Parts: sequence; C-alpha cells; structure tokens
Amino acid sequence: MLVAYLWSHWQGEPDLLPFAAITDEPPMEIAADGHDRCIIPIKSENVDAWLNPDRKNLAAQYAILDDRERPYYEHRLAAEAIGRGESPCLFGSVLRTGPALSDELNRFFHVYL
Repeated sequence: MLVAYLWSHWQGEPDLLPFAAITDEPPMEIAADGHDRCIIPIKSENVDAWLNPDRKNLAAQYAILDDRERPYYEHRLAAEAIGRGESPCLFGSVLRTGPALSDELNRFFHVYL
C-alpha cells in the first residue's frame, strides 16, 4: 500500500526529515472499530505526480487524493494470528486484497519494523 505523506527537510544539527500521513474520514469498517481518521492510500500510477508536484497546480494533488485506492480493512487479534502461525505483527487493521497478502505483509513487517 502506498500512502500519501507530506514531508520536509529541516537543515540543522541534526538534519531532520519530518513527515505526516494525510488522513481522511475512515471507511465504515474502520469507523465501526472506533477510529475517526484513516490514511489515504494512493494508486501506484500517481506516485510520480505525487512526489514531483506541479507547484502551480494544487488541484492535481487533490485529484490524486480523490483517485485513491479503496481497500477493505480487516481487524485481527494477535492471538488469532499466532494461532494460525502468522507473525503477531499482522494484528490490528490489516488490508485484505488476496490470498498472497499474508506472506507479503509478513515480509514487509519483518523487513521494515
């Protein structure tokens, strides 16, 4: 999943690269779990335009946010994940897109967390 972020480069001692995920109203399955915001996943074909914006065309950036992925999120408890032999990192709100997703998420969480 590709997520829309805003970031900056603050030069100093030390240099900082602060960032913030852009959020919006959550889909129903996230709101039902008590969350009032959700990240905005962007489509892979919009990544270049997002990372290299035309500073004179703010409407194009808003269009990318509107042309977002619409995944379905599924809540899993850690005990259920462990019972299935999956990494406990997979609990919480998990994107469900197909049977290979569990392996993909497992690789992601072991590499990046």
